[in-house]
Amino acid sequence: MNEIGWEAVIVLLLYTFIVFRIGMAIGRLRSAASAIQPLDPARIAPDVQAQVNNLLRENRKIDAIKLLREKTGCGLAKAKKTVDAIPTGRLDGR
Repeated sequence: MNEIGWEAVIVLLLYTFIVFRIGMAIGRLRSAASAIQPLDPARIAPDVQAQVNNLLRENRKIDAIKLLREKTGCGLAKAKKTVDAIPTGRLDGR
């Protein structure tokens, strides 16, 4: 222990604790993001649904997310979850 010194041991323990706490915080953020549910299609106007479907058919997913956020006022995560939940570009689920 004489070669390393107690200061180095304390710094190493402090560093380990900080990395552990950062990992815990990231884990909580990930679990909170997975709790977000997609929008209910009944809350989305039919014309917006049609526009989103058209954008998805044209492989313009980002534009579909932007449009959904603009028209519904929902957040980015909820809009992305909603667009990801749309099978083959059909928001109405049929």
